[in-house]
Amino acid sequence: MRVFKKAIMNLKRFFIYSLTALLFSSLMGCIGSGSLEKANEAYDLYQFNTAIVLYKKLVSKERDKKQKGAITMKIGQAYEQMGDYKKAENYYSKVLKYVSNDPEVYFYIADMQKRQEKYEDAIITFNNYNREMPGDPKGAIGLKSCEDAVKWKNEKTRYVVENFKILNSKSNDFAPMYYKKGAMVFTSDREGSSGSRLYDWTNEKHTDIYVSTISGKRGSKKLAKPVLIDEDNIVNTKYNEGVVTFDRRFNTMYYTQCNDKNGEGHNCRIFVIRKKGKVWGEPDVLPFCSDSFIKYGHPTLSPDGKKLYFASDDPDLGFGKKDIYVASYVRRGKTWSDPVNLGEVINTNGNDMYPFSYTNRRLYFASDGHPGMGGLDIYYTEKQDDGSWSSPVNMKSPINSGGDDFGIIVEKGGTVAKGYKGFISSNREGKGDDIYEFYMTPLEYTLSGTVFNIKTKETISDATVTLEVDEEDTSYLMSAQSDAAGGYKFILKPEAEYSVFAIKKYYFDSEVKFVSTVGLEFSEDFIRDLYLDPFLPVDVELEGIYYDLDEATLRSESMVVLDSLYNLLMKHPYVVIEIGSHTDCRATDEYNIDLSERRAKSVTDYLEYKGIPMDRLQPIGYGETKLANTCDCSTGTPPNYGCTDEQHQQNRRTTFKIIRTDYEYGADQLKQLEDWQKAHQLKGPPPGTTKREKVVEEEYEGVE
Repeated sequence: MRVFKKAIMNLKRFFIYSLTALLFSSLMGCIGSGSLEKANEAYDLYQFNTAIVLYKKLVSKERDKKQKGAITMKIGQAYEQMGDYKKAENYYSKVLKYVSNDPEVYFYIADMQKRQEKYEDAIITFNNYNREMPGDPKGAIGLKSCEDAVKWKNEKTRYVVENFKILNSKSNDFAPMYYKKGAMVFTSDREGSSGSRLYDWTNEKHTDIYVSTISGKRGSKKLAKPVLIDEDNIVNTKYNEGVVTFDRRFNTMYYTQCNDKNGEGHNCRIFVIRKKGKVWGEPDVLPFCSDSFIKYGHPTLSPDGKKLYFASDDPDLGFGKKDIYVASYVRRGKTWSDPVNLGEVINTNGNDMYPFSYTNRRLYFASDGHPGMGGLDIYYTEKQDDGSWSSPVNMKSPINSGGDDFGIIVEKGGTVAKGYKGFISSNREGKGDDIYEFYMTPLEYTLSGTVFNIKTKETISDATVTLEVDEEDTSYLMSAQSDAAGGYKFILKPEAEYSVFAIKKYYFDSEVKFVSTVGLEFSEDFIRDLYLDPFLPVDVELEGIYYDLDEATLRSESMVVLDSLYNLLMKHPYVVIEIGSHTDCRATDEYNIDLSERRAKSVTDYLEYKGIPMDRLQPIGYGETKLANTCDCSTGTPPNYGCTDEQHQQNRRTTFKIIRTDYEYGADQLKQLEDWQKAHQLKGPPPGTTKREKVVEEEYEGVE
């Protein structure tokens, strides 16, 4: 168990079981033997091992079922206090043999099953309780907590949690804190702690503050074997100390001290101690820790040093058993203000404690009052602009477990993309308290695929695969060549959108494929295969190049399509194309040939205006000789000859066909081509800039 937690968890256990204590108090009074008084006295003094032995002797001799149930309940409570949830569940279950009509027992059994992560069993037992006690919110909360826990354990997660063995011992080790030069400070009741007496509750040593410094040469540095933080026992006494926080320079330490130096105190208080040279000075108790029966502990300083968060069981200011408070530093008086409760958004009617101020706005803490996976779970909350706190977020599995998870610290500089890392304390898996390291795997995104010939389905090597990156305030291009097997691969960034396509000499560009990493919470490998269509001497329909009846003028929407043809010709400057234009079947053959030639010239004029040399363009008017459908005016009567307007429109079109692939630019033509290729060069953003040059296209006017 843990300092402050150890010293005040007796209150936690008392409040949790007060109802059952009342139910069985009269029965326990009926027993009235000296042995019972000794057992109860041992229990009240947290000497649970002794109490269990005495209770077991009593229950073996008792014949009255109700009284056997009362004693058995106390045995279960003692085992729970010691953290042995398996035995606690066993004895709570035995209570049902003697007192079968008490639905509260179902709740305690379910709670122990939950702490062992036996969630399916706990769901059944909570349902038994809810059936007997419909409408009781604690039963509903317990049931939902187990259902959430099952879901959370099965959810995908980026967190990895590992036992940090170098700090741990066979005893209890918990509440780590970062110290100077990479060292770690934590709390432990291991062998070697100050004082010779054992703590009655755990039958272990009292807790002390330990430090593990960095040792070794550069490149092989690691944490050394932990030692007491001070050799002169100024900080550590023969009773309980622990749970520390430091100022930014690590010259001032705030820590919890329980039982007083002489062991006669009944509360826990927060002390401050400052370094004088290389040794610690004398500790001073903080001014607000004045009540001899109120417990204060688990201090954490905000990064700016202006706020001190801590936990307390103040009955006048609190919402539950233990709440989190904040005191503000008063610069003029060089002291701390009176504490202020953080409010009922954070604090519950349970235990809310072990705060850690990660930033001036984000606060982590442990609680068993919010819905969670077992005992204490770790949550975080954000301070809003209006000073309020956001609803706490459960950190889920594997940060949290069925046991007590608490005492988190998080390394500065973490981001959603890079991940967060730090340390937690936990008694998961039925063990005592250990320190665990956790980290989030960084977000990693890849885009890969294969370039294929769309006609033959063969892979294509040495194709240029272009990736256009659109981030929040920038866009740029990257490129890669497909390998011998046609494969390509890019590393992507979080919170960005991408488009990818492939080009290669003698092929039409592939279709553009899209990928987005915006809002993704987990790493992902995207697969986008690309298909290139080889140049063949066949007509290619320019979808969108249509003409009004008896007109050769380009429509505005046609210019957009021709811009894509222009880009194709600039990407493949070696091709010569035929521009073929067509009419519908109405009017004479001679007229339609002339009209289609004018339509073809409208297209070539536009492309020449854009900068394509005219000798790369061969306009041909086909009139009505290559209809796109069967609407040939051979039947019907004017004006439509049995065809619809849509059918006639399909025939008023332009196509193109690649007729040569050996064109060479002259010296006087290269400048525009080079400028275009430079503006569309396939590379990432150059150093010092994030913007890609944009092609400025003049507005096309007056070309028919």
